[in-house]
Amino acid sequence: MVLICLASKLEAYAQMLVGELTVTHNAIIFDIPCAIDFLLNKFGLLKLVHQGGQEVQLAVMMDGGQLAWKETQISWGIKFTDRRTDDPVDEMNACC
Repeated sequence: MVLICLASKLEAYAQMLVGELTVTHNAIIFDIPCAIDFLLNKFGLLKLVHQGGQEVQLAVMMDGGQLAWKETQISWGIKFTDRRTDDPVDEMNACC
């Protein structure tokens, strides 16, 4: 019961950050552009895109695999490779 409560709270928090989520029995569907805007803002790059019309550099990875019992998983990630990226924890430059 505690895990169900925690999962519900995490879903509500995610919706606050990246917009509406649709949770099905085997997926979570969300607005990818909204999520990317959230991440760009968190790492200090959104202002460059919207105010200055500048391009920013990201690396996107997507992977998946066939698991047991005909179940699959897909994961994706974003790596900020732009040298202007800020570290949201200490607000210093985070990129190499």
